[in-house]
Amino acid sequence: MQENHFTENATLHLKNRESLSLDGVEDVLAFDETAITCRTILGDLVIEGSSLRITAFCAEKGELSVCGSISALLYEEKRERKKGFLRRLTS
Repeated sequence: MQENHFTENATLHLKNRESLSLDGVEDVLAFDETAITCRTILGDLVIEGSSLRITAFCAEKGELSVCGSISALLYEEKRERKKGFLRRLTS
């Protein structure tokens, strides 16, 4: 398993609703031209808009850059991960 080397802080910088940079990103879960969903240390973040593009993603540093017409940012509460069926049987 790869270890990420970012801190427990998360920052989000939005410039003119056209350029977004974030850190504290653990993974990109889904993306298309209208929405990008990423897992952050603060919970899942949905970025909505049009003509969205991921311009950079560095999993090791937890950094993500997005450009396009950004219309909404929505955080979903961070959920505790439940143990899978097999892990519950073996623990």
